[in-house]
Amino acid sequence: MSKSQRPDRLNGHHIVTEDELLDVSVQDEYSRAEEKARRRRHFRHGVVLVLVTVMLAVAAFAGWMVLTRQWVVPGLDSDSVAVVDDRCPVEEFAYADNNTVTVNVYNATGRAGLAAKVATQLRDRGFKIGVVANRRLTYDATIGVVISGGQGRSEALSVQRNVAGTKYVTDTRRRDETVDVILGSSFKSLTTRDKVRTNEGRLPCLPGTESSAPVAPSTFVPPSVSPSPSSSTP
Repeated sequence: MSKSQRPDRLNGHHIVTEDELLDVSVQDEYSRAEEKARRRRHFRHGVVLVLVTVMLAVAAFAGWMVLTRQWVVPGLDSDSVAVVDDRCPVEEFAYADNNTVTVNVYNATGRAGLAAKVATQLRDRGFKIGVVANRRLTYDATIGVVISGGQGRSEALSVQRNVAGTKYVTDTRRRDETVDVILGSSFKSLTTRDKVRTNEGRLPCLPGTESSAPVAPSTFVPPSVSPSPSSSTP
């Protein structure tokens, strides 16, 4: 070997040393480990993304089922059943001006958004809107019911005239003039404005309810019998 010749070169070519081979081997191992770690991270990210997507889909489906009342969650309804007076008022009540009536609108059907739609229509007619929510219909009235306390019967008449076909229920606990309307499965639409009667009238009640005022027993008066005229002798 000449003095000018380098020990790591041969005929102008670099000679790979043992240390360099070891470095390359270590780098290859490191690269393979990095690639495996990268693949594991991507796999975990994919799994997490799929799980989040599934959870969101399940939550959206459950929310839709509850919203449309195909699933009923105990305790989720916004109000409990009224304490009902089984007697139906027989008095005639004045039609209260729409702008003096506060009405809570409830949806007891599977039609999503029905309460909100009807609440908007009632607001357009001047009614004040309180609660808009879902609620069970536990009464024998497929179109719906109108509920008020004894102080809100004129207001109930106004709501009932606009939501034709509903039946009236007295809530003995209620002390204000607010009115609830619970829309049932047979409800179609509000009474057209030009057909809303604003005269005094009675409240149509649930089937089987009794009159709230005692009815005096009728006295039987036998019909008078007039004697038949005697036949003339021929």
